[in-house]
Amino acid sequence: MCGVARVQEVLDLQGTMRSCFSKTRWTIDKTLDDRFDTLKNKCLTRLRKENSKEKAIAAFEEDLEVEQALVEMRGIVETVVKKDKIRSH
Repeated sequence: MCGVARVQEVLDLQGTMRSCFSKTRWTIDKTLDDRFDTLKNKCLTRLRKENSKEKAIAAFEEDLEVEQALVEMRGIVETVVKKDKIRSH
């Protein structure tokens, strides 16, 4: 996956979490919210380490820790969405 797509995925996952009331008093699971935020911040910190946009995107694309964080973030979002669907029925 290219670096730009990874950045977009982080933002999309964050949007999905927010649509499920993450970080509000109606949150599904505060522990999952906190873990998601830790992973998101780890990804964004990696992106900010480089001194140019091009280098940042290239580094983000190749970083295995970013890929591992994305895999875990996807799992968290999947869990939260499932719990939100159960709650809304």
